[in-house]
Amino acid sequence: MRWFSLALMIMSVGSAANAQTTGYDAVIQKTVAEVRGGQSGVYPITVTLRQGTRVHVVREELGWLAISPPDGSTSWVMERVLDQQPIAGRRTPPLAILADNTDIMLGSSDRSPQPCVINKVNRGTMVVVVGEKAVSDISGEKTTWWRIQPTAGEVRWISKDSIGNYQTTTPSPTQSPPTMNISQPPLPDTWIRAELAERNGDIPQAISLYRQTANEQSRLGYTDLANRANNRAETLSRQQPATTTATARQVAPPPPLNTGIGNWPAGVLMTSGPGTLRRSAFQIDGQPAFVLEDSRGYPRIYVVAQPGLNLEPFVNRSVEMFGPITNRSELTNGGFMTVTKLHLLR
Repeated sequence: MRWFSLALMIMSVGSAANAQTTGYDAVIQKTVAEVRGGQSGVYPITVTLRQGTRVHVVREELGWLAISPPDGSTSWVMERVLDQQPIAGRRTPPLAILADNTDIMLGSSDRSPQPCVINKVNRGTMVVVVGEKAVSDISGEKTTWWRIQPTAGEVRWISKDSIGNYQTTTPSPTQSPPTMNISQPPLPDTWIRAELAERNGDIPQAISLYRQTANEQSRLGYTDLANRANNRAETLSRQQPATTTATARQVAPPPPLNTGIGNWPAGVLMTSGPGTLRRSAFQIDGQPAFVLEDSRGYPRIYVVAQPGLNLEPFVNRSVEMFGPITNRSELTNGGFMTVTKLHLLR
């Protein structure tokens, strides 16, 4: 197991110097194309693609094509770096990574991670757990891993002959070819709202938000994330029944992340109302921030603790909090609460 992992990593690093950067859409020409975790037949097969499937090629290396992870692709992350405890069998809203330089391992049809580091992400990166967990010693210690959607910047690999000579678009010779974005941009608000809409059954809203994400990220140059959003929108569209418009379940759409509410009275003790306290992936004025979610998982308000108060023991518990609210237009409800008192509800 260990020598296989080492061989995969050495092969990946050794070929990087010969990489040719490209960026275009293509269509699978083979009857069945094997998608692998790296640019060699030694790497495990992650999924297979049928003839006619559209893919986005990111770059070429030694006769292999790096493509944006197609539908069905997954990765794995260690449980201990997640800011919340996932629940087996349930897809989660995006969870935050709590450690820099975290290994993301390759996923396949096997029920455990493959011995290949497919990406490295930093603290604050958001990941979506799809509900499956495994215990593995793939990292050198026996620990719990969770299967996740591919993280931004990941690629999978197909042989160059999988697409023949067909490309749906060709990079302009007068322009510099796009390069792969190695940095990990945070998931945009529209993506998170799309996830929430999908989780709560509002599929038309989710499709609209995924497409909005794709357009925005494409303009910013994050082609991998743009393609993931487009693929998710198309997948949901294909799953929609013909009678969706007439029979869709009436579900309130996710609230906007900035409702415009604000102008809170300074120094007045306010109540947050009941909710579940979660860790947040960012800080407010240099302090760790938390978010209070309602029963649907939507954020009610962001909070920080007053000096001397520790909110960590109450994470993932039902609470009601009290304190003054500071106006801050970019946050949910237009401000954040400095918690001075807390009631544990159960």
